[in-house]
Amino acid sequence: MPEEQASQMGVGIGKRVRNYLVFFTGLVLILIWGNDILALVVKSVVGSKDEAELAYKVITSAITAIAGLAAMLLNIGRDINLHNILDDAIYHVRARTGAIIHTGMTDAARKAGAEGWQNMSGKKKEVMFLFYHFANEQTVLRDLAFTYWEQYFVNVYVISFGALGFVLSSIVVGLRGKLDVPAMIPLVFLFIAAVVGLSTKFSLIPKIYNLPVQQIEEITSSRADELRSEVKARFGGVVHESEPRYGATVRHPS
Repeated sequence: MPEEQASQMGVGIGKRVRNYLVFFTGLVLILIWGNDILALVVKSVVGSKDEAELAYKVITSAITAIAGLAAMLLNIGRDINLHNILDDAIYHVRARTGAIIHTGMTDAARKAGAEGWQNMSGKKKEVMFLFYHFANEQTVLRDLAFTYWEQYFVNVYVISFGALGFVLSSIVVGLRGKLDVPAMIPLVFLFIAAVVGLSTKFSLIPKIYNLPVQQIEEITSSRADELRSEVKARFGGVVHESEPRYGATVRHPS
């Protein structure tokens, strides 16, 4: 991926996830201190001047603290590549996409009659480099890929925050022992996580899987000569008998 565009995607993910994190943190605070927050809001509107100023300062400080906490957590997540960790734990989309690219490029090289295509088996990293050699020049499909992947990583964060929020808020509701409006907040977390999770699994992920298939089809149809040349330069040579031969075709994941 081009470094500049990858950096822009990271910034986009950060901004969107921060907004969700602030929202989820606010829900938890409402659950814990809902009555106090409501009282402060009322005082800021109908209270005396001193009460309104104090309430305004408290609310402003709370919002600033929430935003600061969200930024801190987001920075920690970015430093440890949390979105990749979550992907490995939940959907395994990166690994599956890599397998689709490896299989697709190997099959495309075989069909094109490229010298050395048999050596592509077991060389996933090198095949990925070959794929991006072509894919980075497919402007429209490349931009679409960045759009899909940014949305996917945002969704992974939202699903994780929703699930964590559901667990934590359910514990708080149990400790409060009150069945009131704030007690419904766990259902809000659950609803968000479920809706985003289903949308991701049945709509977004199939699009991500199908995109490299389209990219490889375009490479095969419009740049077959260059594909043969690149495969020969990168993988040409003697094929060892111990290496398995590749004959799989690209299949769209179900």
